[in-house]
Amino acid sequence: MLVTRSAIYTSLRKKLLKAQESMKLLTDKKRRDVQYSEWQMVYARHRPHRQLSLRDQPPNKLAKRYFRPFPILECIGTVAYRLQLPEASKIHPVFHCSMLRPHHSPLELPVSALPPDAVQNQPILKPLTILDSRMDSSTNPQLGLFWYNGLA
Repeated sequence: MLVTRSAIYTSLRKKLLKAQESMKLLTDKKRRDVQYSEWQMVYARHRPHRQLSLRDQPPNKLAKRYFRPFPILECIGTVAYRLQLPEASKIHPVFHCSMLRPHHSPLELPVSALPPDAVQNQPILKPLTILDSRMDSSTNPQLGLFWYNGLA
């Protein structure tokens, strides 16, 4: 009886180790080996239904997953990083590396030169120039109304 019990135990142990190895292989396929340096800018992932202090809009399913870039203050161990969060945030500043994404683009967005809405603090009542026009006969073919695309 003891011999059969030990045989069953060893076969169960082998099967459990095989299942554990296959699960580890499948899990490691999805993992990525990342390392961040101090003061590198990263996006932080938040749970939108719980962490309300870092976002501006109410929760919905189309909300952003990763929020504005934060600098890394220090590396804690091999996979945890302390971020410099705003003073008003009510969440812990240490994040796992799986909750972070690197920020690649420049920090300041280029400002596009839009036409002015006002000249000398007075609103513009008529367009300065007409940029483009075309005939629109979709509503009434006899009238041939003009449609203006982009007023400056």
